[in-house]
Amino acid sequence: MEKLQEIAEKLKAIKEALNKSQEAPAQEVVEKSEMNSLDFEIVAKSLEDAGHINEAHAVSIIRKKSNWSNYAMQLIKNVQVSMRKYSDINKLNILLYPKNLLAEHIAEIKKDDTGVIWL
Repeated sequence: MEKLQEIAEKLKAIKEALNKSQEAPAQEVVEKSEMNSLDFEIVAKSLEDAGHINEAHAVSIIRKKSNWSNYAMQLIKNVQVSMRKYSDINKLNILLYPKNLLAEHIAEIKKDDTGVIWL
């Protein structure tokens, strides 16, 4: 589970992505947040084929609903923190499908759902 948390907690990677997005003339930063098991399977296989075994394993773990839910919640929180610190939180739009989130994680996200568009 530690590797899973590392993916969502990579604030440096989020900051770098935000910096790159600011170089482009984008008006908004949009992230679709939805659990799609097939997408994760493809990503995990690609990582494994490229020799990134630990990363492939971490992605495979996310395929479980409880792990996905926690991952999505942590990622949303960290993107919000990064947007507030390095960009403009008003430019954030996260398209979120709550059907695959656990009730506890939905409640936690709703405490601060700035930038979240509930679908």
